[in-house]
Parts: sequence; C-alpha cells; structure tokens
Amino acid sequence: MRPGQRLRETFARGMSIDWVPEGGGQVLTLQPRITPDMGRVGRVLLKHTRGVFYHVTGRVLPAGANC
Repeated sequence: MRPGQRLRETFARGMSIDWVPEGGGQVLTLQPRITPDMGRVGRVLLKHTRGVFYHVTGRVLPAGANC
C-alpha cells in the first residue's frame, strides 16, 4: 500500500453529495458533504495535545491523563 492511500480511501468513504436547503429552505441544492472519522480525528488531536504540552512544559504528559 502506498503512503497516504489509506487516508485517501477513508476520505473517499466519508464523501457524499446530498440535497441541502439553501437560505430560507425553499431551494434545494446539491452539495458535497464529508463525514469525518471521529476516532481518527480524536487520535490526531490527542497527539497534538501531547506535543504542545511537551513543548510548553518540557515534560511528557502522563499516559493516563484526560486531555
């Protein structure tokens, strides 16, 4: 598997086109939508949080810490 291929596949699975009301709800338009993989988003945010904590404090955030 090439680098980034799984990420592209994950994005592709979460994409769809739906009818969405515009303005006052009288006119419907087709618009692309993406449903994010919230587990993946959470893991990335946790890694960033741990990195910022280390950058600011110079200490490693304990493994069981609730961020």
